[in-house]
Formats: sequence, structure tokens, C-alpha cells
Amino acid sequence: HQGDESKFKNLLRLVSPDLLKDWGKENFKTEMNKFVVRNRKRDAISLEGQPLFLGRNVNHVNVELSAAETEFHHKLREYIKEAYKQSENLSGNRKNAVGFLLVTFQKIASSSLFAIRKSLEARLNLLNNPNISSKKNIDAEEFEGESEETLIQASEYLYSFKSEISYLETLIKYIDENIQKDSKIEVFIDLLKNTIFKENPDEKILIFTEYRQTQIHIENELKRRLGNPNIQLINGDVPIFEREKNVEIFKSEQGRFLISTEAGGEGINLQFCHIIINFDIPWNPMRIEQRIGRVHRYGQKKIVDAYNLFTGDSIEGMVTQTLEKKLNLICKQIGKDDELEKNSFKEGVLGELHEIVDFSKLYQKAVLDEQLFLWEESEIEARLKEAVNSYNNMQSYFDKLNRFDKTFYENLKSKVSLADLEKFIIRYLEFSKRKISKSAFGTYKFLTPERFKNDNLAKEYKDVTFDRKLSKSNPNLEFLGIGNP
Repeated sequence: HQGDESKFKNLLRLVSPDLLKDWGKENFKTEMNKFVVRNRKRDAISLEGQPLFLGRNVNHVNVELSAAETEFHHKLREYIKEAYKQSENLSGNRKNAVGFLLVTFQKIASSSLFAIRKSLEARLNLLNNPNISSKKNIDAEEFEGESEETLIQASEYLYSFKSEISYLETLIKYIDENIQKDSKIEVFIDLLKNTIFKENPDEKILIFTEYRQTQIHIENELKRRLGNPNIQLINGDVPIFEREKNVEIFKSEQGRFLISTEAGGEGINLQFCHIIINFDIPWNPMRIEQRIGRVHRYGQKKIVDAYNLFTGDSIEGMVTQTLEKKLNLICKQIGKDDELEKNSFKEGVLGELHEIVDFSKLYQKAVLDEQLFLWEESEIEARLKEAVNSYNNMQSYFDKLNRFDKTFYENLKSKVSLADLEKFIIRYLEFSKRKISKSAFGTYKFLTPERFKNDNLAKEYKDVTFDRKLSKSNPNLEFLGIGNP
């Protein structure tokens, strides 16, 4: 909806061209009841009265950098500022390309020390060997981080300013000679060992990062520090069918870690896992919601624990904390105390904010001039208010919609349970003198009684189960329930 009534009505017309033909402004909301049923997550329950959506805990984990790491980030910022200053005289498109490239360095540096070193090295290699440059496609939004890594070697970014090679060599040398350990990895491993695994040593962990090099780094460190556990990967180079296979392995008893880039941020269901670690923070906060949504969804049996790693004085850290602080304040002011309702509100507002704010430009300003962040914070607040208003306008269209009526569905529910059906079928087969065999897994094999052989039924049934969950886990089983012919 996004606060735009005409846009919303046009979307409804895609459902049916004549849908809004006789709708006036007064009966618009009333007519909507015919097409939309609205439920809050906190109200969604099973027929047994159990909540379908449990809560979630979002934990911000601050990474305190060493003095050497802090100095490196300072030197990197100086390089970015100098490069941007030197590009001021370039023409529009080329200047924008260079600016985007430089901001990308800042984003990669926030992800991991390993990734930024690889990127600086790739940039240096390009400038020393221009013939290796290539044209890269960076249009796919779901591969944004991975695409950004390829920019370093793209031909359109070949422009170099005076002494850039010297800057790059100095930065790489500083990492090699002065930084003995990666503080972020240390905090990450400590979080696993002393918080998550302390409660359950066999916990499955979903880890998100924007960058392939960071993914490689995490994988290597997990193998080195935790005795080579089972690790599955999802990234832009992994075909769809292989992603599904990797998810199945992660779901199995042997699976321990799934490390994914944004390629896994949508379209995969991981509700069998309830721990998620965002190793880096996307500059678009809606991406965090999409990541958490992989596990906090229908079918999740536990409260989701999400951990966001960032350095408190980093740009993404400041923006994330500013948004969180202001959203929590708004929730308090309007009386949203229920955790599920609060999370739903935040998710909705961030979705609206995504349509209003160009986060790339916002961050670019902050990267080039830290003092601008004071202005950007007030800008965030103004845009946040705009997003809240847009969200509330959308909600007003749905506040009178019908909601899920449990009693209606209870009246439809069969009085016969699957256990009752199982007993009845077994007794009838025994009465009909049919041999029944039951496997160790609880599945049945039997011959169809004579009187039903002309009713389009199979002569023999193998691998039959009355267990709905078991049938879902094995497509080769035949589920025998009410309605099965």
C-alpha cells in the first residue's frame, strides 16, 4: 500500500479488472472484507489453541576493535576521502562509479578484515595489470554484496588517482605487519562457544554475510577452531538444486552450520533452525528482517535468537542503533508492548522506510564526512516519521477487515482423529482376513479387501502411514487420512 491509495487500488485490479467497479470511497474498506482476511501474528493459533508464531530475541553484539584495527580503518577512510577528492573533476557517470567503488571498500571493511585485504589486493592487481579488467554485471539485487566484490576488477573502475598504488600497498602492508588477530572473528567464536553452545552443543547455526570472501573466512575459521564441523554454503554460484540439497544436509542430523550470502536471504525456509548470526550488517535494514524471516516463520517451534555483529562506532553500527532506539521509543509511546506486535510494527515500518530512503546515498555521505552523520541522524528521524505515517495509513485500510475465526474452523474439524482412523482400518483389515505387516518405522503393508477391488483401489498398498509428519518427511510414503480415495 505504502500510503498510496491509487497504487493499492491498481494492484487490486490485477486480481480482477472489475474488482473496484462499483466501490465508492465510503464502502471501500467494507468491500475489502470479501477479498482479504487479516491476522496479527500474536493472534494466529492452531486448532488446538497453540500460538503459530513464537517470539524472537534480537541481540546486538558489539565488536571492540584493537588499536591496530582502529588505526587501519582510519587509514582506509583517509584513502577513500583522498580518492574521492581526486575524482571531483571527473564527468558525471565516471565520478559516480568511482564514488560507488570507494564506498564499497568501506562496506567490505565492515564485513571482515580478510575480505577487505583481498579486495585491496585485487584493486592493486588491477591497477598494476590493466589488461585483467572485465565488465561485470551488478544488477542482481540478491547478489549485491558478491557483485560489489567483483567491482574491484571491472573495467569501468580502472581510473586511478595519483599515488593510489602507494596508498593500497601501505594499507595491505599495515594489515600484514600490525594486525595479529581479527577481533570480529574472536567475538564470533566466543559467542558460539560461551553463549550458544553452552546451552546446546549440537545447535544448528545459520550465518549470514554479504560477501563471498567473508563467507570463505568464516568457513575456514570454523573448521580450524571447532574441529571441522559440517558446513554448508549458499551463494550466487550455487545452483538452485544444489542450494536445496545443502539445506537438506543442514537440516539432517549431521548439519551444523549454514553460511549464506544474500542469495539465501529469500526463498529458502529454515524454520527447523532458530539461531541466526548476522556476521555483517547490510546497509539496508530491511535486509536484516528478510534474513531473520528465514527462520522466524510458520512452523518454527522455538523462540528465535538473532545476533547482529558490528562495531559500535562504525557507520552501519550507528545507523542500526539509531533506528532501533527510535523505533523502540515509538513503540513505547504508542503502547506496543506485546513482543510479536512490536516486531510486526518494526518490520512494517522498515519496509516503508526501504521505499523512502536511499540508504546507499545516506551511507556515502557519512563515509566521506563523519560530521555529516549528525545531520544524517536528524534525516533518519524525519524519514522514520514519514515511514510510520505511511505504515499507519496502510493499517487503517485493514483495521476493519475480518479476522480468523477459530470457532468457524472448529466446526469444520472432523471428530475422527488419525489415531481413530488407524485403529478402524487395522480392525477392518483383520475382520476381512487380510494380512497386515508393520515396519519398524511404523508404516504398514496390506492387501485391499475383496469387496473394494472394483472401486479403483490398488490391489496392494505398501509403505502406508497414518502419521502426517512422517509422510511429509518422506515423499515415498502414502498418507492414509480422511479424504484419501
